[in-house]
Amino acid sequence: MINKAFWIHRQKPKYVSDHRITPDEALKKLWIDCSMFDYLAAHLAGVPGVERVDAATMRKGRGGWRGRDLPGKLLYAKPGTLPFYKWIDRKTGKPKSKKLIDHTGIHVRDPDSGEPSVLHSSSGRLTTVVAPIAGVFVTDLAAVRELTIGDPSGTKK
Repeated sequence: MINKAFWIHRQKPKYVSDHRITPDEALKKLWIDCSMFDYLAAHLAGVPGVERVDAATMRKGRGGWRGRDLPGKLLYAKPGTLPFYKWIDRKTGKPKSKKLIDHTGIHVRDPDSGEPSVLHSSSGRLTTVVAPIAGVFVTDLAAVRELTIGDPSGTKK
């Protein structure tokens, strides 16, 4: 899954948040949001049974996203683990939205530095990025989920 996530990243997809876009259309036009990014990486890697759902549904383990919650910090999780975020307003200290989960990505090692990072589709940068596990990727972490299907680490071909 990680190998496919980096393949998608190298294609320089455009961030588009529209849940009406089909996976085939997303691949053809390279339009993806955070949950489509996770889905395409899993689907292209042959992870069985996963469906195109939103991040909150993934977090709940629905739509075929079977896994287990991991206690602790993302920094110590295996690559391929899915982090889920609930964005917090820094001025008020309150959630920015009413959604259960606002964002997801894939835990990876930065190919340049080797540091634990999050590969995700960013609405702020309008493409996929490799972000260090720091700042909001620590403070706004809502859950860490390890898939128990397929090979999320990407080590098997």
